[in-house]
Amino acid sequence: MSSHFRPTYPDKKTGKIKRLKRWYGKYRDASGVIKKVPLSTNKAAAQMMLGELLSKVDRERAGLVDRTAEHANTPLTTHFEAWASDLGSREASEKHVKQTVGWVRKVIEGTKLVHLADLTAEVVRRFLADLRKDRPTSLLDPAKSTYTRNELAAVLDVKPFSVPSLVKRHRLPAVGNGKARRYPAETAEALMSLRSHGLCAKATNHYLGAVQQFSRWLAQTKRSPSDPLEELKPANAEVDRRRERRVLKIDELRLVILSARVSPKSFRGLEGRDRAALYSTALGSGFRAKELSCLTPGHFHLTGDNPHVYLSAGETKNGKAVEQPLPPDVAAELRVYLADRPEREKIWPGTWWTRAADMIRIDLEAAGVPFVIQGRDGPLYADLHALRHSFVALLDQSGASLREAMQLARHSDPNLTMKVYGRLRLHDLGNAVGRLPAVSPGGNSDTGAAALLATGTDGRHVPRHVPGHVPASDSGREQSRTSEGENTDSPLATPLFSREMMTEEG
Repeated sequence: MSSHFRPTYPDKKTGKIKRLKRWYGKYRDASGVIKKVPLSTNKAAAQMMLGELLSKVDRERAGLVDRTAEHANTPLTTHFEAWASDLGSREASEKHVKQTVGWVRKVIEGTKLVHLADLTAEVVRRFLADLRKDRPTSLLDPAKSTYTRNELAAVLDVKPFSVPSLVKRHRLPAVGNGKARRYPAETAEALMSLRSHGLCAKATNHYLGAVQQFSRWLAQTKRSPSDPLEELKPANAEVDRRRERRVLKIDELRLVILSARVSPKSFRGLEGRDRAALYSTALGSGFRAKELSCLTPGHFHLTGDNPHVYLSAGETKNGKAVEQPLPPDVAAELRVYLADRPEREKIWPGTWWTRAADMIRIDLEAAGVPFVIQGRDGPLYADLHALRHSFVALLDQSGASLREAMQLARHSDPNLTMKVYGRLRLHDLGNAVGRLPAVSPGGNSDTGAAALLATGTDGRHVPRHVPGHVPASDSGREQSRTSEGENTDSPLATPLFSREMMTEEG
């Protein structure tokens, strides 16, 4: 059913019924929905336009219509807004949505994309390469010796409220307080130098992953005939690591906890005793900062043979509920710390988790533990997330299997557990190599002959079963576990925090 007509309307002055000059068309689309659309003021042209619409409906019913053609001239920003709205409606955290949408917005604005055809792999590849390049620094006024907060923000091209935290984080000098606070020229030069560095490969990979998610959505929703960015590959993050965490030694961890416990300083509402309990929980559970900020006394089950802490799916990063066992000494410490606290009140409330690195740095400095050290491939940092690295390293040192470490770290990829969190230090690897049998025959002939005899290469027959022989399949690590004893109750074979030391020094 189709027809063309001119709609009628009442004249406001005379009240007579009149007809519009423009012809309209009425037809059923491919879904069976009746549509009324404006056509033309020329009747013949209107008939032709209606005929084209009906032909399109017939082709669409036959599956011959390319839906992507309808979106070709739609501004890319319109597609972006639709994608952002769709992403926000899914079961994703607010932080994830905000970051992902922000990365894609920067790509679109930085490349000045207008239509879908402008979104190509070459354009995005060049944009990401430019992000990794160092930027030229602006010349500061040589006659200017100090800067106000707003002046320094203008030079750095950042928001004014960011200046104090940048200065504090990099331990740069400043004089005065409040509105009278001034930043010397050397502080401005240092921050300019830091701002001139391009992004690392890992950071640009975040941009790439986000914009590829957008391009896949375009193809899946038939807005684009194919995924235009499918061919792009992430950059090698191993060759340009900027923020490498380090594994702290057990003595360093204990010193940091003890320093926090007696610290007179407060950080965003957390006193020293609160931070000490926070660090203990982080080291005993491997929880991330945001996960720790969700905890209440009701999350903990500290009595019985299996003390543990529970997080719901909405409180974890991977969206899966977890019951995480706790070491006995951490559970004992928390029983005292959480006594008489309201069941549903957050233990560590506030916004401290957004500046967790600044928080732990206070207690690192008090303990004499360096926040950053120079590693072979660059600086290594001891921020709060380094406690998670230390947690997995302690699991490995206690003899936990890879499967146990994966489950406790809540990783789905064993490579992540081994590559990022479970790096053994050189002396640990040296101990493993030291357990290998001697292969050098030595300097004298007797030793050489003995070596040949032991390996069976002197032409004599060696019995197949030699007393005391260790099968080749038994690794040095398994022998070490057998000889030293493996704790089957908890992967943390030794207490994280020596209670005797805490009693003496606390």
